[in-house]
Amino acid sequence: MKLNQFLSDDVEEDLLELIRGKSVAVVGAGPSLSSLSRVTEDVVVAADGASRFLEEHLKVPDVVVTDLDGIMKPNGGSIYVVHAHGDNMDKLERVSEFKKVIGTCQVANTGRAKLYGGFTDGDRAVLLSLIAGASFVKLYSMDLESDLIGMYSKPYFKENAPMTSRKKIKLNIAKEVLYMINDKVSLSAL
Repeated sequence: MKLNQFLSDDVEEDLLELIRGKSVAVVGAGPSLSSLSRVTEDVVVAADGASRFLEEHLKVPDVVVTDLDGIMKPNGGSIYVVHAHGDNMDKLERVSEFKKVIGTCQVANTGRAKLYGGFTDGDRAVLLSLIAGASFVKLYSMDLESDLIGMYSKPYFKENAPMTSRKKIKLNIAKEVLYMINDKVSLSAL
């Protein structure tokens, strides 16, 4: 797998040290993201394209969980958790641009890429935070009931777009994952 050549085991230890015992904000790229004015948690984890908003308006996220379809270019300060799956194999070469990378995979551990669970970048970010030992996870802009796709979800969106049936299916699966762990997370009201 191409992803493995860019991975280092010590970055995973850095991630665990960063999150263990701390409160974590997981910021999604939902339509409400443009209203987000602050996060107060110790660690900020962005779900893919939400990193663009955070970098422009609040702060560079500590961690970015991505499958490489929402970010435009990496920043130098974040740990990137890059997910490899069948639809993004052509994008994995971009990982060479990143300084700190952890790889995740879809089905089973493959080399250094590990299976942490989750279906979308957002619910994968939540599960990763919990596995890393977060004391508490608060969700921002994870608008799972919306009929719109947030403008930061993809770089080519200029405004919130109508929800496609495929995206709705993905968000419903993410919602099911989050409902299974709902005693461990809190959904923020902006």
